[in-house]
Amino acid sequence: MAKRAKLNRSVRTISLPRASQRVEAGATCSVAGWGGTRTDWTSTPARLQEVDVLVMQDAACPTNTYGPYRYYNASTMMCVGDPKTGKDSWKGDSGGPLVCRNKAQGIVSWGPPTPPGVYTKVSTFIPWIRATMKRLQPRAKPGIAAGAGAASLLSSGDAQM
Repeated sequence: MAKRAKLNRSVRTISLPRASQRVEAGATCSVAGWGGTRTDWTSTPARLQEVDVLVMQDAACPTNTYGPYRYYNASTMMCVGDPKTGKDSWKGDSGGPLVCRNKAQGIVSWGPPTPPGVYTKVSTFIPWIRATMKRLQPRAKPGIAAGAGAASLLSSGDAQM
């Protein structure tokens, strides 16, 4: 970003999970996005959409050689969305947040036309996120403490973005 976001009622930070923290199958989380609201792609929303989704067992995204989940990797991905209810993200939602208990646990990634979908597991990448944030902090000028707020975020158990 070119400049800092201004925090207000509509713009807030969100906690990140601890490294390797796992969201249990059966948990209900929230996903938001601007993607299509019908699988035939005839409807795109004028407003941001949000839906509660179910975290599935990894086995719900089987890695069969010729199946839709052949590239699924349980160490870096999450299987999310209930085939029974049809609730999941859709085309145009990629990059959107999966929020579980007020933590950004996943990022909408890919999947077949019907649930479940595949989400990036944020907790796997916490060490990389911390190292990148630290590396990108502005250099301190003599007599000025640079990034004091960011440094405290990096040392806390629940970093916020």
